[in-house]
Amino acid sequence: MSKYTVFISYRRTGFETANLIAEKLRSMGYSVFFDVESLRGGKFNEQLFQVIDDCKDFVLVLPEGALDRCADEDDWVRKEVTHALLKEKNIVPVMLSGFTWPDSMPAGMEGLQNYQAVTASDRETVDLAMQRLAGYFKSPRRHKLMVRKVAGIIVAVLAALGLIFMCMRLMARPLCHHVGEYQTACTEMIHEAYETEADIKEAWGKFQRNYPAARTAELRQTLCEDLQQDIKEWQAEIDALRAGIVEAPQFSAIGAISLLSYGVVTIELPFTPKLMVMNYDDLDTLISAVNRCIESRHIDSSIEGLIDMQFSVFEHSANAFYYSYLAEIRNLPASAKEYHNSRYQSWYLFPVVSDNLKVADYVKLMKQEISRAEKAANDYSVYIEKQVDQLEDIEQQLDSLADVASKVEALMGTNGE
Repeated sequence: MSKYTVFISYRRTGFETANLIAEKLRSMGYSVFFDVESLRGGKFNEQLFQVIDDCKDFVLVLPEGALDRCADEDDWVRKEVTHALLKEKNIVPVMLSGFTWPDSMPAGMEGLQNYQAVTASDRETVDLAMQRLAGYFKSPRRHKLMVRKVAGIIVAVLAALGLIFMCMRLMARPLCHHVGEYQTACTEMIHEAYETEADIKEAWGKFQRNYPAARTAELRQTLCEDLQQDIKEWQAEIDALRAGIVEAPQFSAIGAISLLSYGVVTIELPFTPKLMVMNYDDLDTLISAVNRCIESRHIDSSIEGLIDMQFSVFEHSANAFYYSYLAEIRNLPASAKEYHNSRYQSWYLFPVVSDNLKVADYVKLMKQEISRAEKAANDYSVYIEKQVDQLEDIEQQLDSLADVASKVEALMGTNGE
């Protein structure tokens, strides 16, 4: 039997709402698959499609402009939707604020509009939409009575093992040291990527100032070649970081149980490298955008806006990673934070924040950074739409001028006769 019955497909711009929907559905007793980002790409294709095959229901979260990139055959949302359509899954679109169906649907997705959709325009309306969303599902909920029984057994067992709890914490102390070193090493590597991003940002700023002021083609060529050489070095740095990602430490079953006494869930540790890869991918995209701009020798406000947006998305994502890290090591014993204490003061690009806040406070800060990254991407999308509207106005004006010119030519021809 499949582990999951509900598959949630989303774009990064809709991550926060999609995550909220996943949490709500899980609290209602559904088995939800939401770890899409960790499976997208390369050797994980078959595994991702297998999860869709196993699920009865397919929830598609649609923020503003969600289907714009689906014209690209390699777009992952398109792949997921077309696979779900092919397998005749029960698809339930969730339309967020600003989303509208495009005039022309991408090939293979024409039937998507025929499915019953749910509207969730903001965070407050998500709760109201959940019952309606669940009403369209074919997946059964877990048996709540069984959940209560299991919870009761767990509580009874924990009560009986109350005297053993302190012994387990003592056993976990040296293991916590390994966890602390692992999480700190990962965060150190993210900060190194952050430093590379800062170098790119500084170099790009200088290029923006110097390139338009260059008086000769030779000088402009030199500026481009210098920046391209820097790009090669930055790419090598990111490739080295990606190749050096630390594997999550492994613990015995007894060790994993003892670590729970400090709030460490060992099965979640392997997710940290996946988050690191996402940050490195964002930096790869940024480097590619700068390189394309140099190769085309064309810089305008839209290109600058795109690159600035990608800088912002990376920075907020890196900050979110940092807050997540602080939440994870918050409850570790002091002996497990020795490596953290020796390194965190050198992380000058991360936000300055107390390392004694509550876990909930770090989670709140992390969500704020994710929201800011989404806002940066959305603001750029709005800017591009305005640019397109202005171009359409200019085209109409040119058409009007062409009509006037034709009439003048006709009139001049008549007078000549």
